[in-house]
Amino acid sequence: MKTTLQTAPKIRPTLGPVLLQAIGYLEMSNAALAAALRREADQVPGLSLDMPNTATAPTSLFQHATDQIGLVISDPRHRKIAQAFVGALEPTGWLGSTVEEVAASVGFDVATAEKTLNDLQQIEPAGLFATCLADCLRLQMAERDLLTPAVEAVLTHLDLMTIDGPAGIAQATDLEKHEVIDALALLRQCDPKPGLQFAAPELAQARPHDLELGADGKLRFNPDSLPQLYVDDAAPSRAHRIATLLEHRNRLVLDVANEIVEHQRDWIDGREDVLRPLRRFDVARKSGVHESTVSRIAATMSLKSPRGVHTLACLFARPLSDSTQSHDALRRKIAELIENEDRKRPLSDELIAKQLRFQGFSVARRGIARHRAKAGIAAASARRSRA
Repeated sequence: MKTTLQTAPKIRPTLGPVLLQAIGYLEMSNAALAAALRREADQVPGLSLDMPNTATAPTSLFQHATDQIGLVISDPRHRKIAQAFVGALEPTGWLGSTVEEVAASVGFDVATAEKTLNDLQQIEPAGLFATCLADCLRLQMAERDLLTPAVEAVLTHLDLMTIDGPAGIAQATDLEKHEVIDALALLRQCDPKPGLQFAAPELAQARPHDLELGADGKLRFNPDSLPQLYVDDAAPSRAHRIATLLEHRNRLVLDVANEIVEHQRDWIDGREDVLRPLRRFDVARKSGVHESTVSRIAATMSLKSPRGVHTLACLFARPLSDSTQSHDALRRKIAELIENEDRKRPLSDELIAKQLRFQGFSVARRGIARHRAKAGIAAASARRSRA
């Protein structure tokens, strides 16, 4: 027997221009789509538009972040992770999912996801893609070259500020009180929620929303933001292809949006205070589309409902392991228990976990500590009243 080495061509799937155009339509809000179709109508004979008034449309947080991906990430593979991080953005500009969850959603290892996140955190304004308040402030101080050891120490113990003020931070960090006060003065110049400059209520009203719930409770496109496309029978094939892609885009958007809205109908209508657990994977499975399609639609499309105007991405809530409850519901329960505790005998994380098990939350002590810290709530020892 003789061993030989042979080379064979490896087939790599590529995205054709038609598929790229279809994906592009899914990543656009109605306002952005109107502008794109206007350019097409100027170039393609037999294609005409009835345009809504979209001249005042501002850039959304999610569109801004998506547009910046190509500027900070050159590896095409890493752009897939980047898009998943964009889909996990909350209106504040912070991430609503952990790095581990984002990595798992697109099938990448955590180390690669962390590197991609570090790249995304270079996007302006500084503070976007932060994992918590301290992380958001740290990114802004680093961008201004003001992340001194004193500022870093204060950020590490920022949760003590609500308990003992500057004196408590000074005691925990071995800094002088005046050093803590100076560091806090610098931190107050930062924007704790940089994403809101894209999603402020007045901006959301300036750009017509994409979807709305009618008086009958049915979901539909906002006619004031969605352009109407007309194609002559004698128009070239390109014009008919654009019309087909637009119809496909609108059908997918409504299918995905309906799955999300119906799942969170109780919250939308005000019957519940917290969102039900919902993952993009679940919506993709029920809608019969890829999870990346759900992410694109959720990150771009805004909905007008009894709760106001917000993106579909805001309607996702991460489920707890082995539970029908969401992370949002857990954080609210933790805050309620701590708010009503005896300050002379504050609840430990272990006691909170035991009490919550009776309410259907299966979470360990370490999980309580993690959610408590993310909400900016100090440990029991720091909450104990000294009166």
